[in-house]
Amino acid sequence: MEEILTTDVLRDGTQCYTRFLTKDDIGMSMFLQNDIAKALEEEENSNFIVPKTKEQFERNIDDKGRMIGIFVEKEDGAERLIAQSVLSLPKDGMENNLCDFKPPYKNSEIALLESGAVHPEFRGNGLQAKMVDMRAKIAKKIGRKQLYSEIAKNNIYSWSVLLKYNMVLVSAGVDASDGCELYYAHKDLTKDDMKKNQYKKVLMANPFEFPFENQKKLFNDYVIYDWDNKNSMVTFGENPQAEQVKLNSKIIHKQMVSSL
Repeated sequence: MEEILTTDVLRDGTQCYTRFLTKDDIGMSMFLQNDIAKALEEEENSNFIVPKTKEQFERNIDDKGRMIGIFVEKEDGAERLIAQSVLSLPKDGMENNLCDFKPPYKNSEIALLESGAVHPEFRGNGLQAKMVDMRAKIAKKIGRKQLYSEIAKNNIYSWSVLLKYNMVLVSAGVDASDGCELYYAHKDLTKDDMKKNQYKKVLMANPFEFPFENQKKLFNDYVIYDWDNKNSMVTFGENPQAEQVKLNSKIIHKQMVSSL
C-alpha cells in the first residue's frame, strides 16, 4: 500500500486517511465514479462530472499528474475509497484539458485541479476542501507556480470551496461538446493570499440572473472573489494582477509565434 499522507476524523468519528492512488486502485476509482455519477444524475446535476475511462485514470497516474484518494477502513479491514481527485501537471507543447481558456503561463508552470469527487454518503465532511489544500501544497512543492481549475457554473459548491481557499474566478467559457457554461479559478502559488478587503469591489450580482456573456466581458478586467450563499450573489472586484496577466499573455503568444 502507498504511504499514508494524512489522517483525519470524519464528523461521525470515523477515521479516514489520504494517500496517492496507484494502478491497483483504478477499479475502486471506477466504482466510486459510477456511484457519484448515478447520484448526480438522480439530482439532475449530471454535468457536474465528466466520467473518465480506465485509460484516462491510468494516464493521470502514469505521466500527467497525481491522483489522491481518501479512504476509510471497512469492518473486514479492507479499504473503502470515499473521495478522489486529480492534480494534472501538463507539459509544454501538450493540451492542458481546459475547454475554453488559455492561461497566460507556460504549461510547465501550471497545475490543474481536476475531478474532485466525494461519495454522496460522505458529503459534509469538508473532503473537497481537504483535497484542494493537499493538491495545492503538492503542486507548490514540485515547483508549479500557478493553480487553475475548471468548474461548471451551476456547480456552486465546488467553486465556492475554491473561493474559500482564496482562489478567484478569472474567466468564463463554454464546453463546446455539451454547451455547459464554465468558470475558471486561479491562484498564484508564489504570492501570499489576498484578503477579501484588499479587492476593490465593483459590483454584486446573481450569476444565474446576470447574463453569462456580460460576465465573460467583465472577466477582462475583474475577478469574482466572494460568494454570498444566503443572497445568491457573487462579488466582482478589480483584479490587482490584471496588467501582469496581460503582459504574460503577450509573452506566451510571442513565444508561440516564434516557434512556428
